[in-house]
Amino acid sequence: NAGVVVEYIIKLLYDIDPQDPIKYSKVLESLNNTVKRTRTLISIPLLHPERLPFIKPTRRLSILGLDSSSRREDVAISVIEGVLMLLALIYSSMEDVGVSVDEVRVGGKLSEYYFIRKLLANILGRKVMYTTVGDLSHIGNIFLALRALKHVNQKGIYELCESITSGAERVYPTENEVMYYKSLLREFKDLINKLYM
Repeated sequence: NAGVVVEYIIKLLYDIDPQDPIKYSKVLESLNNTVKRTRTLISIPLLHPERLPFIKPTRRLSILGLDSSSRREDVAISVIEGVLMLLALIYSSMEDVGVSVDEVRVGGKLSEYYFIRKLLANILGRKVMYTTVGDLSHIGNIFLALRALKHVNQKGIYELCESITSGAERVYPTENEVMYYKSLLREFKDLINKLYM
């Protein structure tokens, strides 16, 4: 769950309760407005590595590259980037077996923030679609239930999906950012192999 490590780091750095939606939102909005930042940090956001059985169980969240110029905003954004780079590794594994997509659909609390969707588009090098439906997984579960109960056929599910996604916002990757994140992702992957395997 991407939110767990982000909530932890925000609580640690900003001394707020992530369950307070107003304060949590203000912090994420402030990160959205962070224009200039150092790009020296790489976070490997494995707060709960037991979810990944191939990772050494003694390893936890790592933040590399901290120096005296690092700010809490830099750390928070690097953790978010780390979460998204873990998703990129999953996507890379899908591509390795021949699965590729032109567009990635996102939902959930973190995807409500434009800068996170933009980061994901740049890290994946793919268009990202956000439907403004907070938890798309719930919609998917509803579709599965409707289909299993034979209340709607495949065409009906397709039409419902089209209806939900018709007003979706699409975010496109930026070429120079994609190149930056490709390089960072290679370094991220090397660090995981060296530190966590």
